[in-house]
Amino acid sequence: MPYVIHNDLAKEEELVAREKLTEFNLPFAGPPNFSEVGLALRDKAGALHGALYGSIVWDWFHINVLWVAEQLRGKGHGGMLLQHGEKVAAERDCRYIKLHTFSFQARPFYEAHGYQVIAETREFPPGHAQYLMFKDLGVRKNQPPASSDDSGHP
Repeated sequence: MPYVIHNDLAKEEELVAREKLTEFNLPFAGPPNFSEVGLALRDKAGALHGALYGSIVWDWFHINVLWVAEQLRGKGHGGMLLQHGEKVAAERDCRYIKLHTFSFQARPFYEAHGYQVIAETREFPPGHAQYLMFKDLGVRKNQPPASSDDSGHP
């Protein structure tokens, strides 16, 4: 066999591999329209006390990190970050949001905000579980927003 596997993929090679995979995916899924979302919760002095970071690919927003400083937890700050992230995602035409959380983290928090568990990885990390959670934002491209009046008519 003339090919050998090496344990040292350079950053430039990783980018080449990503580009080649994107080229392969294009006829099936279209351009990924990748963008990032970064929100910061700061005090008046500018110190960071919370953050939400994620990426948008196609019409999905993946939340990679949602963190609030321990002294501020349970006071609505995480919900504010999450709702603002959802608003940004909707403004960028995302239809769905997904995220991962562990059994020792924030599953009930996300469920209270309308997220559903769609997959569970047991024993990750050992003694715990990781949950893949999902939310449908109800945003549909090329569709006018629903009416806000109570008549039931758009």
